[in-house]
Amino acid sequence: MKPIKHFGDLAVVLLAAVFFVACQNTIVDSPSASVDSETALTEVNEFSRFVPVVQEFQKKLEKKGGFTHSRMIPAKAGGVLGGPQTAGCYVEIPRDALGDYGNTFFAFSVYLGDGGELIFDIEPRGHDGKFWLDENATLAVPIDLLEGIPNVVVNIEGTEVEDWTEVFGVNQNETHYTAEVDHFSKWSWGILE
Repeated sequence: MKPIKHFGDLAVVLLAAVFFVACQNTIVDSPSASVDSETALTEVNEFSRFVPVVQEFQKKLEKKGGFTHSRMIPAKAGGVLGGPQTAGCYVEIPRDALGDYGNTFFAFSVYLGDGGELIFDIEPRGHDGKFWLDENATLAVPIDLLEGIPNVVVNIEGTEVEDWTEVFGVNQNETHYTAEVDHFSKWSWGILE
């Protein structure tokens, strides 16, 4: 496990631990495939929901089976995965974020999960498990692809909801919702109520 280097990282870890303890008795067995008509969000647990994609984008994802962009990211320079190849969704990896991993080949996939949630799957070739970063990377989804406004990204680890964690700090610029993450795995966009 990567050591905590920054006070902000420690705060996120402590907040996540408090949230997990407070919510451990409210987590459901699996995400619901139903849509709440009042909020139009797929339920993850009592407190958070995935933000669904707009219908036109959902049709494109279902037709194509998702979008993927693969490339080598130089450790010293950093780089971007996705963009036009992934319907405007992208992952920005800052310079020196890859640390001891060195130059790494990544596959970035954007697709719909079983509950209709938009999944960002970032896979480094030759590495199993979480891929910790020395500097946070930025996930970005175009504003016009989601039906709601996310305020968390959900780290989806495995198939059990109790293994998922919410990370706060979704921002919005003129074109995208963005969030910073400290490792690569599977992520989705959600709302913490």
